[in-house]
Amino acid sequence: MVADIEKAFLQVGLQDSERDVTRLFWIKDTKRPSPFPNNNKIYRFCRVPFGIISSPFLLSATIEAHLNTYGTNLSEQMRRDIYVDNIITGASSDEQAINVYKEAKKDTSMNLREWSSSSKQVNSLIPDVDRSLKLKQRFLDMFGT
Repeated sequence: MVADIEKAFLQVGLQDSERDVTRLFWIKDTKRPSPFPNNNKIYRFCRVPFGIISSPFLLSATIEAHLNTYGTNLSEQMRRDIYVDNIITGASSDEQAINVYKEAKKDTSMNLREWSSSSKQVNSLIPDVDRSLKLKQRFLDMFGT
């Protein structure tokens, strides 16, 4: 089974005291000279921005800390089976796989979406809103079925 955490990076907020390190210098009108008065604007990210070298670490540490607060078998399984914002996990039976899906949807504050399983029966029991519509899943630049 695979699933994706919806908008994972945007769900991790930065503390006010840490936002200065994510400043963005914006030039309003590129045709005017850069130091021109009122032509520059400085923004600070409030969320972990995607694409910064430390972003995957910050996301991973946040998710691990979050999952550790639950103390359940599923949270431990997910903690072991996560890669950045993707869950790559398994189950011994279709019934167990559906239970993993239901428990993960119920107990996490981050929305898990685009679920897919190698079992057609499991896929058919996952609601359309949560199920991946792709016939082939791309994971870590590899294709699966």
